[in-house]
Amino acid sequence: MVFYVLLPAVLAGAGLVVRRNRMAWLLGGLALAWGVGVLAVVVDPDESRWGRFPLALYAFIPGLLLAAAASWATARLATRSARWLATASLLGVSLGALLLAVHSAMAHDSPAARAVVVSVASLVLLGTALGREWAGMRPWRVLDTRVMHWLGKRSYGIYVIHYVVIVEVTARIDVTEPVMRLLIVTAISVPIILALAALSWRYFESPILDLRRRRLASRRAQ
Repeated sequence: MVFYVLLPAVLAGAGLVVRRNRMAWLLGGLALAWGVGVLAVVVDPDESRWGRFPLALYAFIPGLLLAAAASWATARLATRSARWLATASLLGVSLGALLLAVHSAMAHDSPAARAVVVSVASLVLLGTALGREWAGMRPWRVLDTRVMHWLGKRSYGIYVIHYVVIVEVTARIDVTEPVMRLLIVTAISVPIILALAALSWRYFESPILDLRRRRLASRRAQ
């Protein structure tokens, strides 16, 4: 539950830093927090404690880092040539795929190293996909579908809700075999997370965004 208390505080602080044009401080602070999370995971390889602060930072910070970098990266990528962007995109996908291959080949008795590698791979692949959009390039076709658009609109709810759902479901599954346990937890958790995220979007997020748009329109009309 520490995550749900800290996240609003971090976002509020990030907004203040951005308004004061101290983007380098924000990105540097998030990178430092990710490093702290990685170090904590390496020092304490007990996976049962990785959901606690500060160990959970290794998993959550990459997403915050990309969110914080959006406006900063957009202004810089817009000036790059199409050839440079295509090359960078290809390199990003290649590096991400290589890291996932390394993760798959790593021994299962090295959970900390596997966790760090998959965290970096996720950052690289997601950053590459977002970088294309920030640069004004057409998104990959596999991401430009109705399903992905539906998930994208509800991604904040998924992000906020998924952790507590997975923890609660995992605690109630009495299966010791790792692969079967993962499959069961996934099969139960995903529908619950999607349903709760859809409700959050319908009754909480969408009305707030509509209210914000109306207020902005009213201010412009004055």
